[in-house]
Amino acid sequence: MALAIVVIVLLIGILIGMNINKGGTHTEKAKPTVMSSERTWRLTDSSEEGELIYDNYWKYVRASYIIVGDIPDCQLYKIAVGAPRNDYVRDRFYKDGDYELMAYHDEDGHITSKIVVDLSSFQENIDFAALKKAGVYGVCLRTGFRGYGSGALVEDDNFKTFYKDAKKAGLKIGVYFYSQAISEEEAIEEADYVLELIKGKKIELPVAFDTEGVYAEDARGDAIDTDTRTDCAVAFCERIAQKGYEPMIYSNRNWFAQNLDMSRLYHYKLWIAHYADSTDFPYVYNGWQYTDSEIIPGSETPIDASVWIE
Repeated sequence: MALAIVVIVLLIGILIGMNINKGGTHTEKAKPTVMSSERTWRLTDSSEEGELIYDNYWKYVRASYIIVGDIPDCQLYKIAVGAPRNDYVRDRFYKDGDYELMAYHDEDGHITSKIVVDLSSFQENIDFAALKKAGVYGVCLRTGFRGYGSGALVEDDNFKTFYKDAKKAGLKIGVYFYSQAISEEEAIEEADYVLELIKGKKIELPVAFDTEGVYAEDARGDAIDTDTRTDCAVAFCERIAQKGYEPMIYSNRNWFAQNLDMSRLYHYKLWIAHYADSTDFPYVYNGWQYTDSEIIPGSETPIDASVWIE
């Protein structure tokens, strides 16, 4: 019986691997490949052997797909062929230090990551010196956004003040722009808008393109297809890189899987939002926003916090 289980588990792995490798290398543009829940394996044998086979099936699936939704009623998004995987050990992410902030640790338990918080006009009365004292390494400030209905470019009300105060406190500074571009031309316009706002300022952390869903009836960015959205991300990042800054792409875990062509984006720095104790995001990433409600001295209200790995 044990030998039969081993053989079945190996066959599962081979079959999944064959499905992964269909089509060879990716083309220049490729939509996310999804497998619906109708094709996933449901547990019908509750015996010990049946549960072992079922658990191993999903172990093999996780190695090749990003799972969106609850097993087994989920969708599986194939991990882009050729994209490098991160080698982070998930149980080395845990909260540590005087303020119990999330951190990544080496095998000896030493912290090897930093904490970065992102701030915008949604936050007020920030004490940047207190943030630094609490162990915050840097801040990523919203420069502005494009209106999801009007399409207008708008500067964040707090950007200039936050920049001045963060710089005075000695924090590292990066920036992001909330995009609603629907064409490469608009994405370049957004990049140029950011470049004008940061002209003459010292930006040590990346300049991030923020792409995410609005889920409103008139949300212009929700209506575009994967190719166009990916084109926008590339156009923004390339414009930022041309001017000597480090580009980055920010989004949540599922948006990366479902709405972007990662075969074209993995060589940029990635900053993912996934609110959990650890993340199973497979690609190499430099920032993991692990919560939108961290309590840190220096902010009167809970704020977004990210583990930063350089």
